Amino acid sequence: MQQTPKNLDKKRADEKLLVSEMIALYCRKQHGTPKGALCPECQQLHDYALARIEKCPFMETKTFCSACKVHCYKPEMREKIRTVMRWAGPRMLPVHPVLSIRHVAAVSFEKEFDVELKHIPYPNGSADIAAALTGGHIDATIADPSSYKSQVDAGEMKILGIMAEERSSIYPDVPTFKELGHDMVIRAWASLVAPKGTPEDVLTKLRDAAKTTCESDEFKEYFEKQGIDPQCIIGEDCQKMMEEDYAMYEDLLKDIDVE
Repeated sequence: MQQTPKNLDKKRADEKLLVSEMIALYCRKQHGTPKGALCPECQQLHDYALARIEKCPFMETKTFCSACKVHCYKPEMREKIRTVMRWAGPRMLPVHPVLSIRHVAAVSFEKEFDVELKHIPYPNGSADIAAALTGGHIDATIADPSSYKSQVDAGEMKILGIMAEERSSIYPDVPTFKELGHDMVIRAWASLVAPKGTPEDVLTKLRDAAKTTCESDEFKEYFEKQGIDPQCIIGEDCQKMMEEDYAMYEDLLKDIDVE
């Protein structure tokens, strides 16, 4: 499907947003700058990177900069943006979870199957993607199954595999990529967090309340209707899961080069 100027503008804007957020996070945590500000070095990198994106003549067809055959970054700037991406990439999940998970899932798929995916942005998101997929305009998409539950239930779309440790209770006939011989697990999660220094008795009450909520029939039914298998991970187990995912993201993203 040929991209319209509106779609290209959205893709360009999304890429600028993601790069800006990564540089801002890196600068804030590594250089100690206040939120909303950049140090002179990071400001220079930010302006340079956004200018490269704005002038990129391959925006319509490229997936990630690593797939581009034209080296438009100066060597010094290329090394700086690599450093930022390798550090900030795994830490972007709390900042932009949707962008991060989709990015990591796509990178994982490309790396595992040695293919190049074509990123096609749609103004109305999943609704436009479903129409394009069922209409035969695109071959496939990587997404949360909940986004297309109605189409899957109606037999208009088919889930080929899921990036999970176990099969979904909602789609028990769909194999995991692990079962198909590919070690690909991408988790999407949200955390209930409290400020540093919160008294232990307060943390205990919050954990107990979260556990009670997650185990309630109302909670489970709500998410299952959306096509989501809800799981509740509490305390140290949650911290362990996040650390494992950050390490996995870092391992995936370290291979991404910006040329």
